[in-house]
Amino acid sequence: MGTNYYCETGRVLTVTCDCGFEHQIPESLHVGKNSWGWKFTLHGIPEKGLNDYKSWAELLDTCTRIFDEYGDAVPLDEMKEIILKKSTEPMTEERKQSMRESARKYGYVLDETCWLFSVGDRVVGQDGNYSMMEGEFS
Repeated sequence: MGTNYYCETGRVLTVTCDCGFEHQIPESLHVGKNSWGWKFTLHGIPEKGLNDYKSWAELLDTCTRIFDEYGDAVPLDEMKEIILKKSTEPMTEERKQSMRESARKYGYVLDETCWLFSVGDRVVGQDGNYSMMEGEFS
């Protein structure tokens, strides 16, 4: 189980729907996902300069709204705490084996620590308290 988090940047996007009408919507970015037993996975978005926690923290400071996938508001301080909170669950051999089995099932490849993993040609790294992945994920 996990929860995805998003932020509204304050910018407005103009989109054209299938019916041909243009609509203005607030720009929302996927901050990342907090999954049980894993470090928070930040969504790396290089084209927006979001390559590490520092760049995300600067953006979060300016967001007009931070919310989870259920639409519930998340205070800025709480969001930063969620991202930086280390997983406190011990990495036992039994847990590593369970994570490896789950990874194989979903096409992930884990390293020996079970923290660094890859999905296809994308590598997900970690920087202390969080990991980061580029591309779409949920």
